[in-house]
Amino acid sequence: MNSQLLLFKELINLSIYFHTEFAKNENNLVRKHDKFTPFYLHPVTCAGMVMEDDNNINIKDRFLIASTLLFHDVLEDTTISDNKLKLHISEIFQKYYNYQLEEILGNERRSYK
Repeated sequence: MNSQLLLFKELINLSIYFHTEFAKNENNLVRKHDKFTPFYLHPVTCAGMVMEDDNNINIKDRFLIASTLLFHDVLEDTTISDNKLKLHISEIFQKYYNYQLEEILGNERRSYK
């Protein structure tokens, strides 16, 4: 799995974690219209639709938009502060960039042998 997919998977998991563990109240755990569907499916579905639309948006832009959509209701529907949200997301992105750097350095080391 490429590093961008690994990052996206981590962001999805973080979005689900925030929506399930830090909901402001029990009403924020499920969708209001059916009182059954987990609320986290809304941002995950929105992000998934953007990632699947490969006709009009390049992959880097789709990734950025989809990543943003994963967290578009977090501050409104959970007890997560904006600082904590920024911290968690930046930690994931830092791990992603470190992973990419390791891939690049590893490839360069192999090419010198």
